[in-house]
Amino acid sequence: MKRLFCCLLILLLSVTLCSCGSKKSAPEATESPLEAYQLLKVPMSAPAEAEKADYSAQGGTIAQITFVYDGFSFVYRGGKTVDFTSGVYEKALSTKYVEALSDNESETIRLSITVTESGNFLIEWTAGDYGFSLYSPDKILEEQILSMAESLALKTWRLEKAETR
Repeated sequence: MKRLFCCLLILLLSVTLCSCGSKKSAPEATESPLEAYQLLKVPMSAPAEAEKADYSAQGGTIAQITFVYDGFSFVYRGGKTVDFTSGVYEKALSTKYVEALSDNESETIRLSITVTESGNFLIEWTAGDYGFSLYSPDKILEEQILSMAESLALKTWRLEKAETR
């Protein structure tokens, strides 16, 4: 009986030690934020004059570019319209709409301008199957962010048109 008990104890200790040695290490992240951004293939890019442009993907469905332009910080996001969210969850105080002409001037791009509870601006638009937003956490004039948004909206419109050809 003692021999059986000793054999079972040795077997139990052997199994325990073997299982401790077979831990799997956590998988390493293989993609950089830029690579994750590029995998989404959202037709957008930072303005050529932008400083500190940082490309990333949010939740695997939203492409995001943060950048500084003319001393102001911006968050530019885009994604398929079914998955798209601006990422700004402040209460909206007011919203108005502006039409921007496309290159051929026969199509317009409709921009939604929202003033948030903090007094900042959120601008949203669509181009084809994609939704986009531009937000600045800085105190910026409406004309300044609207000019930037119109430029980006026209650029996304061009990229989306080129993609569908």
